[in-house]
Amino acid sequence: MKFVQPQISQWLYQRAAWQHVVGNALVMFTIWLVDYTIRINLGLSIFYTLPIVILAWYFNIKAGYWAGGVAASLWAIAEASRATPDTTLLFLIWNTGVRLAFWWLVVFLLAALKASYRQEQQLARTDFLTGLLNRRAFTEGLTQEIVRSGRYGLPFTLVYLDVDNFKAVNDRCGHAAGDELLQAIATVLAQTLRSSDYASRLGGDEFACFLPQTNQAQASHLLSRLFAALTNLAHTQTVSIGFSIGAITFLQAPESADAALAAADKLMYDVKSHGKNQLVQSVYL
Repeated sequence: MKFVQPQISQWLYQRAAWQHVVGNALVMFTIWLVDYTIRINLGLSIFYTLPIVILAWYFNIKAGYWAGGVAASLWAIAEASRATPDTTLLFLIWNTGVRLAFWWLVVFLLAALKASYRQEQQLARTDFLTGLLNRRAFTEGLTQEIVRSGRYGLPFTLVYLDVDNFKAVNDRCGHAAGDELLQAIATVLAQTLRSSDYASRLGGDEFACFLPQTNQAQASHLLSRLFAALTNLAHTQTVSIGFSIGAITFLQAPESADAALAAADKLMYDVKSHGKNQLVQSVYL
């Protein structure tokens, strides 16, 4: 939640399922025990809302509904224990139902808010045209992988791709055709890369791919298939295009994501300056 301190929110997200269930169950039981023991109607039912909210947001929406039901039951037990002789069963059922409806309404609104929040996060990380990661999200992911690579000594391969003669597509066929070409390239990347890999449209007609735990030989096999698929795509275009691809396998972690991208970008431009429409691999030692 945006209104929760980032440190607290992150800590709650990192808790295991059993910690959420046990911890919030203990909180609810403590609230009930206080409510049941003091024998005075102080309106403590509002405090059940906190564990319900935490379960619904940080663990599971269904758990939030279950927690609302449990809270209503606990409140009813405490309320019944201090009922006066003139308190009717209908009165107790009505009040219990009102509290249950309130807590379920809170969970329902949290579910809608959570879905909207996730969609907002997804849009902030996604290129609007191709559906691939945008540059910011790709750089963040690359940074995390570089840290992991440095910690465990794992190789990875970074690929930089540029569309040759893309401007001619826009000039001769229109920007709609250019957009369709970019979307088609994104489809080829999604279909060719492995589920563990991820791709990004960095901007314009430039793309990048990250292949974690992939050495040069493994990358060569995958990239050969990718280049062949892109070449087949080029043959379907009315304007002659090509793909300049520079791929660097890092045997040791680079200084930063920006440094890694700069190295791959330089290799890609070397490809462009030596005839274009080629795939060139290199190793970063």
